[in-house]
Amino acid sequence: MKIQLRHIQHAVALAEEGSYTAAARRLNLSQPALSRSIQVLEDLLGAVLFDRTSGGITQTPIGSIVVERGRVLLHDATSVEREVRLALGLDTGSLTIGAGPYPANISVGTACGLLLRDHPRLSVDVRVADWQSLLQAVLDGTLDLAVVEISTAATDTRLDVEALPRHQGYFICNPQHPLVRETALTLDQVRAFPIVSSTLPKRVGAIEATIRVDTFRLLRDIVIHSDVIGLATASQVQADEQAGLVSRLPLELPWMHSQYGFVRLRNRTPSPAALAFMDKLREVEAALSGNAAERARDG
Repeated sequence: MKIQLRHIQHAVALAEEGSYTAAARRLNLSQPALSRSIQVLEDLLGAVLFDRTSGGITQTPIGSIVVERGRVLLHDATSVEREVRLALGLDTGSLTIGAGPYPANISVGTACGLLLRDHPRLSVDVRVADWQSLLQAVLDGTLDLAVVEISTAATDTRLDVEALPRHQGYFICNPQHPLVRETALTLDQVRAFPIVSSTLPKRVGAIEATIRVDTFRLLRDIVIHSDVIGLATASQVQADEQAGLVSRLPLELPWMHSQYGFVRLRNRTPSPAALAFMDKLREVEAALSGNAAERARDG
């Protein structure tokens, strides 16, 4: 029997977790199965890799060598898998995207639909979360790219950032809200009511969301059924406005706009699927910007 990559994976996990119980949980194995795997690796190498102590598991000098080299092997194996997926292209490839709540609702869903219309065999995983979590996921390498707030990402030299068109933000409420009847509305009047939004960046510090959500659908439902005020773009609420479900308040603040874009790891070649998705999203965003310009001229 020869050393297999899973034996190395198990040894690295045990070294990093420091206990058989934690490593087995991480690897989704039983503790006896992990113990047997480590014993097999030690037998194949003819050396003890780990010592049990009162403080947990410690590496022997030979174990340290195996773990250090093992991390390199596991990284190389992951790189090989990714390069193969790149070569496979759009027909059988996969794509993992992160999207903040606003871009997810405004354009990412439409872009994914257009991408899958053209490439129905593509495997797509879209994760919606707050922009801080998604930025970290990009840095960890668990996302191919994210469409998120870029005011912080733009200064991180580890990331490639591409801004997408901005969208003016508005305060929205239910049509029976007391502020709907105000003719000279001020920001202080708005802030007297609870505000619901996803996690806001520091650049909009004049607004504090006392209710935080991770999807625009939740925001919309809260606004419709209460006197809570939400933040939205015109395209997000157009249909609900026409249906009489929400109203935009007559207060437009120049600094209250979206500022999201593509974020991905620098020096990491984007897959064909990622490039195709980015093209679709640029098209959707350009169309939204054109529609917004037309509404402004007509209004």
